[in-house]
Amino acid sequence: MSAIFEHHHSPANNDAAREAVLAAAGATQARGGGGAVARASTNPPGAWLARHALASIAAGRMKVGAHEAAARLFGRESEAAAVARSFVMSADTSTATWAAELTRKETVVLLRDMQQQSVFAALSQLGTLTTFKGAAAVRAVQLDAEAADAGVAWVAEGGAIPAIGGAISGALLRACKAGTIAPVTNELMASGDPLVVEAMRRLVLRLVARLLDKSLLDDKAEVINLRPAGLLHGVVPLAAASGGGLAAAAADIASLLGAMADAGVGEAPVLLMHSATLVKLGLLTAGGLTIPAIGTPFLPPDAIVGVDAAYFAAAVDEFSVEVSPSAALVMADADATAPTMAGTTAWGGATGTAGEVPADGGIPISGGAGASVAGAVATSMWQAYSQALRVVAPVSFAATKPGAVAIVSGISW
Repeated sequence: MSAIFEHHHSPANNDAAREAVLAAAGATQARGGGGAVARASTNPPGAWLARHALASIAAGRMKVGAHEAAARLFGRESEAAAVARSFVMSADTSTATWAAELTRKETVVLLRDMQQQSVFAALSQLGTLTTFKGAAAVRAVQLDAEAADAGVAWVAEGGAIPAIGGAISGALLRACKAGTIAPVTNELMASGDPLVVEAMRRLVLRLVARLLDKSLLDDKAEVINLRPAGLLHGVVPLAAASGGGLAAAAADIASLLGAMADAGVGEAPVLLMHSATLVKLGLLTAGGLTIPAIGTPFLPPDAIVGVDAAYFAAAVDEFSVEVSPSAALVMADADATAPTMAGTTAWGGATGTAGEVPADGGIPISGGAGASVAGAVATSMWQAYSQALRVVAPVSFAATKPGAVAIVSGISW
């Protein structure tokens, strides 16, 4: 299996400006056939974004820009200053020759380093990950392994070289937007102390992981211009083995692998399950499991999922982490219980699909109508001496071949 990506409406890159940005950020470069690749600094994943958020909070109190606030909080460290500078002007954050390149590479490094916190991050590293680079969509072009095998042969002099049969196709990954807002008190986040940076870093990682993993592991269909399909959409559960214990666990895993093999996939199997189930499996196998396994709170304890990472593709763009000391917030999430942002129409309406906010939807600061608005309360960050921390992740994902995802439900072990 191999995968390449086509970008739709991608802006041109300016290599000289990109190199300057990366040099300012203190990133090291590794040259290869595909160009420059940013290496991670000594900072833990999310540290740059955490410092940016803290600098933005401090900037309002210091009456200076985020760039200067970062310098005062963290010294003249090139990484912190460069990241803060990348967010100074909102118009620049989408420009391929300046901030977007820096924050986009920070996003890719963040996903690579947070594999222990996120299923999406782990699968994107085992599978294929690209960036939108400001495009509306990219296409993950897949080469089927069976077709490729059939098209490869030793060829004698004068012999005709065989061609790979069938069409090469792929999934279209549309740039969708996952987002959340968390209120943070000024007392908690008003300094550059390393412990405060670490608290902010962990908060950012947790928000990003929950943003991505919850939708990745559901069974909902794709909604154009809103969200990609969950990996379990359209997947028919396999029957679980009875009897419990190691024998049942082995039979369930064999069932997953067998279903993948029947679908012509299974090159790079990964097991996904509830975190508690993963602990049980580890005890049953005495640490002898040879297939990568990932625990998550977003699967039921009685299910186990198999994914062929060779046929998993994801695309991201630079994550936006911003703060505001004066925002007015409607304190409602997007679950299935009012008040909820997941209504059915603009400015409210009936309670809709949990986790999905339609175009122009959500509860307004004032007004609105419908069942989804009932009980909504607005609050001022300025009045509460707090900051609104907003995380937005342009992202999409897909299993690029039918059968690349299987699930066993009702496990007995």
